Amino acid sequence: MWIVSNVELGDKFSEHATRHLLAAEKLGIDARLVQPLDLAYLCIPGRSETLVVSENWTQWGSPKVCLFLDKDHETAHGLEQAGVRVVNSATTIEQCADKRTMHRSLNRAGIPAPTTAILARPYPRQPHHRDQVLRVANLMGYPLVVKAAKGSFGAQVFVANHPEELLDLLDTENLQEVLLQELITTSHGVGIRVHVVAGRTVAALRQQSTDGRLQANLTQGGIGESIKPSELESNLAIAAADAVGAFYAGVDLLVGPEDSRLVCEVNSNAHVSRLSEITGIDCAGILIKELQTHFFNFDRSP
Repeated sequence: MWIVSNVELGDKFSEHATRHLLAAEKLGIDARLVQPLDLAYLCIPGRSETLVVSENWTQWGSPKVCLFLDKDHETAHGLEQAGVRVVNSATTIEQCADKRTMHRSLNRAGIPAPTTAILARPYPRQPHHRDQVLRVANLMGYPLVVKAAKGSFGAQVFVANHPEELLDLLDTENLQEVLLQELITTSHGVGIRVHVVAGRTVAALRQQSTDGRLQANLTQGGIGESIKPSELESNLAIAAADAVGAFYAGVDLLVGPEDSRLVCEVNSNAHVSRLSEITGIDCAGILIKELQTHFFNFDRSP
């Protein structure tokens, strides 16, 4: 089994990957930690399968399954085309890596989420058409949320209270791939993270901002408390994960009017270290066990 993770990005990534590696070893699975930058693949004329170029592949051969803890969906696609079972799938990773694609998937599945506007992407050094941006924003109303389409950990999320602030954000934050979203005022600084594995909820947190900012993410300084998700929250999180085809996912929920719930986003490679520490639930261990149950009868080979 391969666990693909870009551990060079820092301790947060290394610790996340190590949790899954140790969980696999605890079950007697011979797991290997593989850097995505150590993988490449060839598309060869006349051959439908890709040829993976990697020292890992040369030494150990094709893995039975690859737990892909990264957003590099192109590399995940290449592994799949070489015959590797990748989890989450490359298509799921691709959908979740871009919030525009993700919200289209949620919308097609009828999942309740904030009203979202997806702006066309200008080329580098080409500005957004200001009149069009304001036309869309005026239709939605202020204040509204401005998000980078490919941001992570609650970064590059802003609130625009008026047209001038919106245009300034697009310019100063270099937001070319961007979406505008309805501001759910009842969820300002508050959010719920539900972790879904194999069609069931395994852990949940209520997150809250400590400095008045919109985002409640732990990475942005928020605090979390373990909760038992309601039936509504569990069902909505499972439906959202299903909408993007995720075997496992961290689903962020917003608190809507009249105590309703809306899906903020679905994370296909959600980090679980803080979640596990706060809830006392071994989310990595649960995932590895479900992979073992659903996909393979593992022996001690990779």
